[in-house]
Amino acid sequence: MKSFLVALVISVVIVSGSLMYTNHLDGVARELAEQNGKITEFVAAGDFAGALDAAKGFEDCLNKNKVLLAATGNHEELLKIELACAELKEYAAAENAADAASKCASLDVMIQHMPSNYKIKVENIL
Repeated sequence: MKSFLVALVISVVIVSGSLMYTNHLDGVARELAEQNGKITEFVAAGDFAGALDAAKGFEDCLNKNKVLLAATGNHEELLKIELACAELKEYAAAENAADAASKCASLDVMIQHMPSNYKIKVENIL
């Protein structure tokens, strides 16, 4: 009976931790998507200074959550997002609207797929 209770407690802790992680990951993806939407709006309006500031905010948000994402996710996907962000910042600094908008669209796709790529699943572990 004692071992059953220990197993039950461990199971509850694992499920609770997984739910908390999933909720946090969804929040991170939502926050990054909002940041990327702001960048897209700035680029469309031709406000490259605003786009550059928003891109730095995007990068800060990504760096703030990098440890969690790196610990559980695909490092190549995280690197692709970081590279796209770096390119976006340079396009915004050079006031290149077409390339900046293209990078925003690429980031949008990567961010949309982030929750499915980072959630704890058997295929993501193997």
